[in-house]
Amino acid sequence: LLPFAMLLGGLPKEMDLGGMLDAQLTASQDGPVWQVVTKDVKLDNLSMVYPGYPAVTQKELSVSFDGRFNTTEHTYSISKLDVVGAGLANISAKFEKATSGATSSLQGQMKAEYDLGAVSTLAAPFLPEGLMVKGMRKQDATFSSTWPTAEPKKMMANMTAKTSVGFDELKYVGLVFGKTNVDVSVDKGILNIPEFSAPLNGGSLNFPGGTADFTRTPTFLVLSKPTTILDTIHITDEMVRYDKVRRILELVPVFGGASSVSGTASLKCQELKIPLADAGKEAVVATGVFDVNDLRINGGLVSILGQLIGRDIVSMTIRPASFAVRDGVFRYTDGMTMLMAGEQIDFTGQVGLNNTIDMVVSVPVKGQRFQLPLKGAASKPELDRSKLLEQNLQPLIQRGVEELLKRR
Repeated sequence: LLPFAMLLGGLPKEMDLGGMLDAQLTASQDGPVWQVVTKDVKLDNLSMVYPGYPAVTQKELSVSFDGRFNTTEHTYSISKLDVVGAGLANISAKFEKATSGATSSLQGQMKAEYDLGAVSTLAAPFLPEGLMVKGMRKQDATFSSTWPTAEPKKMMANMTAKTSVGFDELKYVGLVFGKTNVDVSVDKGILNIPEFSAPLNGGSLNFPGGTADFTRTPTFLVLSKPTTILDTIHITDEMVRYDKVRRILELVPVFGGASSVSGTASLKCQELKIPLADAGKEAVVATGVFDVNDLRINGGLVSILGQLIGRDIVSMTIRPASFAVRDGVFRYTDGMTMLMAGEQIDFTGQVGLNNTIDMVVSVPVKGQRFQLPLKGAASKPELDRSKLLEQNLQPLIQRGVEELLKRR
């Protein structure tokens, strides 16, 4: 198992890995170069258990490996990596990273058939928390790159690669994707993802195709054309338990501080640029329109609005709202209108991707409409209800002044 320990850096203590190992392994050294060869490595009754993931069992797994590692140049040549386990994995691969003078290169190829569920369990410590994938995959992959040794960041800028990505089911942060398969290629540093659709939370994800130019810094994934990228997907309580999703939902102020949510949402993007490297979330650029139907929220800002209008809130609708994201700020270009309990509530302003909020809410209260600022943070917005008193007093003061002037 030495070559795998070298590649993976060991296994975490939370993983329980068991089985009967029968192995022949030889390792020889020639200066800084180590050659590691395994023959007839067999692992019987393999068992892998990691908290939160399905247990994996395999009656028999065999591995063959032949690799050379230069510990001084940090290069390697793996001429043989074969993994065979009926129903679990059948992998054949070759990889090489080399340096010749001022030039470095990387190349590899792989043919594989494997159980994604088992891979998810084995790779769980190295994957984003909660990511689970199912399905049997057949996959071919090739890649190569040559770059100046002194400029390792140019490896991706010179990359050429081809593979496919797919699964029967993928679960992550409350999102459940259905069966998906998409080819992916990189041509001299230009990533190309073709158009595809995938079932998502009772609706669909519709990706119109996109590119990323790794020859430029920073690198952005850019949509090829406008599209309804999310079509009537269900929002669930599970989604708001994850910070990554909750932060996005909180760009819509009524989600801030909510204890439970449900509804269906759609999102049309006219433009979308997502930074992949050398830039943070403040570099995101997007324009589009979203709407939410049959929205049900408990707690947070919605409870306060219900008290003000004097109605019990069962469900709400957010009419199509235009937005623009730039310089770390989510702006409502024409405001946002929400219908709740037969009343119309209007929002204007913007929400920062850093959890700040600068918005005004137009609320009907007992036949009058009041403009109330939102204060606090996007994650827990609060209405400045002191403005109710101010705006109530202003007409009275104005009438009093007018009456005094008339008496003079």
